[in-house]
Amino acid sequence: MTWKKIDKEKVIKIITRDLPEEVTKKLLTDRELLINTDETAKLVSVSKEMLEIFKKLSKKIVQPIFIGSPVLDTRDLIKYRLSLPFIFKASTMNVPKAIIRHKGEQLFLYGRDVWSSTIKKVEGTIKRKGLVFLFNESNIFLGVAFARNEELMVHKNETVLKNVIDTGYYLRCEK
Repeated sequence: MTWKKIDKEKVIKIITRDLPEEVTKKLLTDRELLINTDETAKLVSVSKEMLEIFKKLSKKIVQPIFIGSPVLDTRDLIKYRLSLPFIFKASTMNVPKAIIRHKGEQLFLYGRDVWSSTIKKVEGTIKRKGLVFLFNESNIFLGVAFARNEELMVHKNETVLKNVIDTGYYLRCEK
């Protein structure tokens, strides 16, 4: 397993395609980015203190299997998927949000898309093909979806949010 350091500005530029730049910068300030060049290709953020410990371990020819907090699942920084822990941290900031009703919550957690009839409330500015953070009526984070258009509640009985990743994903994919 080999870890190598990645240019933070390049990663910020990539992530800001999906997340607001101020959110991305806030999450990655005072952090360094490492990528696992192994088969899984995980990009993680680590504190500067952790990076110093990592460097000391590397001199002893020891490579940690897990280090830092996952940011992206990627191979080449062209195709990537934001990690659920990173998205969860971003959900606590100023991001576009949709509150969905119970039936929509169930379907979304099963990997389905969101219909306009299940959306109770929208907060923030929604952009076409932009990420929207989904919460249930108890304000519990459920995951993220791409908006098909700017107006989520206008079109009745139409799919308006395309599921990207939800908190049920790890349960469905468990081996």
